[in-house]
Order: sequence, then C-alpha cells, then structure tokens
Amino acid sequence: MLNVRSASANRPPTAVAQADRTDGPAPLTVNFSAAGSSDPDAGDSLTYAWDLDNNGSFETSGQSVSFNAALLDGPSSYTVKARATDPGGLSAVSSATVNVTNVAPAVSASFGASGISCGPNNATLTVTFSDPAAADTHSAVINWGDGNTQTVSTAISPLALSHTYAAAGNYTATVGVSDDDGGTGNATASVLVKLNTSGFLQPINADGTSVFKYGSTIPVKISFTNCDGSTPANLAPTIKLTMISGATPGLQINEPISTSAADTTGVMRFSTNQYIYNLATKPLPDSSATYLITVTTPSNGQTFTVQFGLRP
Repeated sequence: MLNVRSASANRPPTAVAQADRTDGPAPLTVNFSAAGSSDPDAGDSLTYAWDLDNNGSFETSGQSVSFNAALLDGPSSYTVKARATDPGGLSAVSSATVNVTNVAPAVSASFGASGISCGPNNATLTVTFSDPAAADTHSAVINWGDGNTQTVSTAISPLALSHTYAAAGNYTATVGVSDDDGGTGNATASVLVKLNTSGFLQPINADGTSVFKYGSTIPVKISFTNCDGSTPANLAPTIKLTMISGATPGLQINEPISTSAADTTGVMRFSTNQYIYNLATKPLPDSSATYLITVTTPSNGQTFTVQFGLRP
C-alpha cells in the first residue's frame, strides 16, 4: 500500500544563519551560510532566502550569500536574517548579527616647501585623508607649532591651508582629522622659516671673485634680520671652510683660526648689527687655493656660502 504523508503531518524546518565573521572594521565583507538548517521530515529539501538589510523582505535567494558592508558605518550592529522553507511551505527564520567597528581616518600632511621666506601667508599646508566609511563626515584641527591653532569644522580631502609664520625658525605643524564617530588620525609636517640676510659683506665679494694675500686676516661679515625686521643678536653662527681647489680639494676645516681674541674659535660674534669673524689665512694649508666659506645658524640650520681665493 502506498504510504503518503499528509500535509497536516508536515513539520517546520529549523533555520540556522551563520556568518564567517561577527565583527570587523569597515569596509567589511561577510559571508553568510544557512547550511546548518535542517528539516525533521526526511527527504524534504529546503529553499533559502535572505533579508540582508533587515527590512522584512527576503530578497536574496541561496543557501550561502556574500554581504558587502562597505557602505555601512561603524560603530554599529547590523542584523541579517535567513529563511528556510520546506516543500510544504513551512518556514523558519534565523538571524545573525555583525558588528562593524569604526576606523579612524588615515592622514598625511606636507608643506609646499621645506624652507620658506618671511611674509604674509608664507606657509601652505596640504592635508589629505581617507576614511573607509563613506558615510563619515570629518573635522580637522591644525596646531601650527607657533602657538596658533586652526579648526576646520567641515573638512574635505584634500585640504589646503595658508598660515603666516611671523618669526624665523623651525616649526612642526600637527594635524588631527576626526570623523563623526570619534575616530581621529594624526600627521605632522615640518617647515623652516628662513632668516632674512644681506648676504656676505665687504671685503668679501658676494660673487666669489675675492682674492686675498696669504697670511692676511679676512673679516668675514654677514647680517641677519628676523621677519619683523629686528636683528637677532643670539644666533652664534658657526663658520667652516672647504678647500675647493688646491693641494687637497674637498678638505674640511671645521674650526678655522681667528686672529681676534674676541672671537670663539669657529663661532662668529655679534657686533654692531652684524656677525663677524676675523679669519686667519696663515694657518690654512694651501697659500694659493680657493676656499668655500660656510656659515650656519644653529637655531634653524640655515647655511650661507661664499668662496674666496688666496695668493702667496
């Protein structure tokens, strides 16, 4: 006798929604499977549908689906549901939750030039940032490193900002870009604001054509002003020589001798709004060589050069 199960004897299936990961940073791709679902009635094959946006509509079919959460914002929790249906039309629903964590913006910053001159809006800082959460909005805070801070309440990458550094020196700007979920990325950028200078003064020709008698004293003179026109008296510039042509080209003389007791060896002294060093040529190793003078201001690392020649 043929044994046929009545519809009333049909029992509902059990649905199991499983995810290959339950949390992670945006953007996030999650693979879901309902392979663990079952039906108590032997021989029943199940069909599957998924509600991936938790709106009550099971719009995606298949036992396994891939869910791209790239546009979802964190930190948040999202629920995905799987429905298993047997041939008799009975269904069961199971849900799985994915926690999307926030990722802070990735930030970079750079000045348009590593060394700049005095003047209004003399610094240009470019800030770029990226955020994997496309829905995030951002703000930026720039600490310019000179006591001034600037806030950009609605920041869009790339961000170009101008600033006036009012005094010569080395500055490091610190940038923080925050998203609306509380994540903050940081970056720094450094810039040198140069001292103004007249260049080397007489008796040294700025074009490097000066030739002095070996054994004489060469007054090396140079003057500087700050961005506000003031003359800094505490720079203590250092002076060194490099042989350009002669017996030993490339020879470094890091602390050339001075003929003045008022000088500290290798350090220029401040006198009447300029810096001076009485360079002794008699100790130099070649009486007919050409030498390069390099003056460095230790406070900011600026260097200034000029050359001269010697004759016996």
